[in-house]
Amino acid sequence: MKLARIALRNIGRNSRRSILSATATAIATMSMVALVAYVNGLSADMNTNVADLVTGHVQVRAADYERFEQLNPLHLRVQRYRDLLALLDAEPEVAAAVARLSLPVGIFRGEENVGAQVMGVDVPRERTFMQVDRIVVSGRLPNAGANEALVGRALAKKLGAGLGDRITLLSGTMRRSSNALTVTIVGLAAFPVSSMDGLRLILPLDRAIALARMDDSVTEVLVKAKDEGRITALGKSIGTVLAEGGWEGLQARTWYEANYMLSFMKLADIAYFIISLVFFLLASTVLVNTTMMVVFERTREIGTVGALGMKGGEIVRMFLLEALALAVIGALAG
Repeated sequence: MKLARIALRNIGRNSRRSILSATATAIATMSMVALVAYVNGLSADMNTNVADLVTGHVQVRAADYERFEQLNPLHLRVQRYRDLLALLDAEPEVAAAVARLSLPVGIFRGEENVGAQVMGVDVPRERTFMQVDRIVVSGRLPNAGANEALVGRALAKKLGAGLGDRITLLSGTMRRSSNALTVTIVGLAAFPVSSMDGLRLILPLDRAIALARMDDSVTEVLVKAKDEGRITALGKSIGTVLAEGGWEGLQARTWYEANYMLSFMKLADIAYFIISLVFFLLASTVLVNTTMMVVFERTREIGTVGALGMKGGEIVRMFLLEALALAVIGALAG
């Protein structure tokens, strides 16, 4: 306690130097905290969006679908999807599973013709999977069996359309013919990804299947895990379900396998960690430099207190306590 009091008193003897050291530590700490918070928030937001809107934690679809995705290969589909969902619901590690149909369409309204992406969904299941109600900013979600659509706000603005307006969707079908469907806009959505806001509209799954003439099949089944730490194990478990259930040609991929952005974020986390470490080393350098200056400036004082009976170890502890106090003050301020 006596050494601690002496160390705190010594900090106040040269207030300018102490303030400079504490300020440097505060800036470094603030930068590290801000950087880590930003990266963690960005990563969490991306993980949520990927899990909700893109791949889930595990994505089930035809093994060759990704290879031909730009050609809209609707013939590479998930058949008997209801049976598959029932088996997935029985898996103890599955939190939720949904069937979806992704379909590029042209939207016609008057003289307007805009490209868009239909997402056919089972609304009751989506409420469990991604809390779909939260993206609705006005109106409501479409009802199963009804020719209704939930349209992104930016897409509706492109079309000059609003609630109650009717738009016509033209798409290719599974057998490479064309089909059209006129739907009523019953809701406007704010998708969490801005690029989706100007591109996507949601249809009831049965209406999307009818539009693409998919014979009661879908393009993918997405699964969420109860424990994100066991996604790889869940992917293997779902692969076993597919093999035993006779779904030849389907593949279960984890979100890291299905989405390169998540792998990129892993690399980014390492880079940000290195940057944080650099800030930490800079702050440490300031404290070490300050402590060394204090030691050189107080050589006579060190000799005096040594002559008065203070041991070498106690003198070292006194200077370390001064450095620790400055570090704590700076870190708390940061």
